[in-house]
Amino acid sequence: MKKTILITGAAKRIGAGLALKFAAMNWNVIIHYNNSEIEAIKLCEKINSNKNWTGIAKIFKADLRNETEIISLFDFASKEFSQIDVLVNNAGIFPEKKSLTDIDSTFWNNVFDTNLRSQFLTSREFYKSITNNSKIAKNNSKIINFSSLGGLKIWDKKTPYNVSKSAVIQLTMALARELAPLISVNCICPGVVRIDNDEDIFIPETKIPMQRYATVEDIFELVYFFATSTNYITGQVVTVDGGLEFV
Repeated sequence: MKKTILITGAAKRIGAGLALKFAAMNWNVIIHYNNSEIEAIKLCEKINSNKNWTGIAKIFKADLRNETEIISLFDFASKEFSQIDVLVNNAGIFPEKKSLTDIDSTFWNNVFDTNLRSQFLTSREFYKSITNNSKIAKNNSKIINFSSLGGLKIWDKKTPYNVSKSAVIQLTMALARELAPLISVNCICPGVVRIDNDEDIFIPETKIPMQRYATVEDIFELVYFFATSTNYITGQVVTVDGGLEFV
């Protein structure tokens, strides 16, 4: 049976690159987006118009800060496909720098609702979609969470981001324990990823031991490994940063 992957925040950047890569491997792809409707539509059309790819792409809009909309996302996914095999919690924000006295509760809550709470809620709904479907093959489902190198290292004036991404790592390990043996849960911590050559990046390339920024292909290698590997690999946190973690 053809496998289906749901990728949050899949209209642009890493999420879009992952959607294309999985589509090229003939997976069905559910492209979640919130504000980037035009990009999501174009991406969906690009996948579905490729005659060499046998999977189907679908799009769905949801604000992942809204619990009701997350539930609707999984209701949609369950109706469109017989099962969702892999959930990739890619959606997140990288907020502007702010010193402690400039961080108000609204700013803090927005970062945590987007980067952490959403991953908890999507994981919960994914679990429910599996346990409510008696036809799903057991012990073969995956959750792949995106944290960040910023969850392991402290960056100047990025306190809400650092703490939210660190909490994603703890969430991963907690879910890996609770959802076993039905679902494996693993976490990816990307370093600095360059999508466009004209991007302004705050860490110089020369500081990275591998002397280059990460690409979508680098990230996909690990996502695909977790998506297709044995469920016995769970609770793992892996960086894709060219060695920057140890600098």
